[in-house]
Amino acid sequence: MKSGSYVSVISRIELLGWKGHTEKSFKGTKDVLERLTEYPLNNNIVEECILLRKKHRIKLPDAIIASTALYLNIPLVTRNTDDFDTIKELTLINPFGVDVAK
Repeated sequence: MKSGSYVSVISRIELLGWKGHTEKSFKGTKDVLERLTEYPLNNNIVEECILLRKKHRIKLPDAIIASTALYLNIPLVTRNTDDFDTIKELTLINPFGVDVAK
């Protein structure tokens, strides 16, 4: 059963491609991702990504993740808020802390 939460295809690649996984942590990560709706790249996200890369010094995977959140008009939940804090139009939520930046 899918929830009302989304995940960028890039986030899935990053999370499942992490070389530090144990068999148990990989399975747990995969189980969580299966409960989310994965959002693929589309032309609107690509165009937003291009604008973000022109405006901010941001890595391509992070720009795709941020662009996906902006396109869907949803907050970005991430532990790495520093990677996205220059994008003022993006709402950030750190699930490991109480800080919420906008």
